[in-house]
Amino acid sequence: MTQTPKPVKRYECSLRDARGVEFLQHSEGTGTPRRQKCAACGGTLVVRTGFWGTFVWNAANRYPAESAKGTYARLGVADRSASRDGNLVVRWIDVNDAPSGMQSTEQASDLHTCTPTGKALPFGRKAPVGQCARCDALRDGAEPKSWGGQSATLRAHNARMDSAARRAHFAPGGPHAQGACGPVCTAFDS
Repeated sequence: MTQTPKPVKRYECSLRDARGVEFLQHSEGTGTPRRQKCAACGGTLVVRTGFWGTFVWNAANRYPAESAKGTYARLGVADRSASRDGNLVVRWIDVNDAPSGMQSTEQASDLHTCTPTGKALPFGRKAPVGQCARCDALRDGAEPKSWGGQSATLRAHNARMDSAARRAHFAPGGPHAQGACGPVCTAFDS
């Protein structure tokens, strides 16, 4: 079996197999959905985390994750791989269903399944016990993920300030032109 890729997110309408609406083209795709409801029927969009697997076709239509011949982050790549050997089919492998040997470096418990975006609930709230593996891990004392210490707004502000300081330093008649920074300029080496 190939090396397991980093899990990806895909979403689909929760009503795609429901009677009476199966003929509609329900919303589905990869990544995080832009909306919470299906454009065709208004059903809730369900976000899943996992990867695509290629399996040898069987009449029982049962494909345990352990029997995957290959795993892929993108459906198109998995389809091409399966089409080379006419006896393979492509199926989704949910991270929670994958055996421990198939877990990638990003464990299932690192991802929130309680929200469609994969992010934590706001204001430090936790999902009910058993609903989200990451919330359960945090409840049991796991380290929260850090986000680098700066918000996007603060990084943008710092970039503007750095840009202004560089323009002032290298401006005609500025400290660099006057030789205040020495024979080799190290003003912004940090």
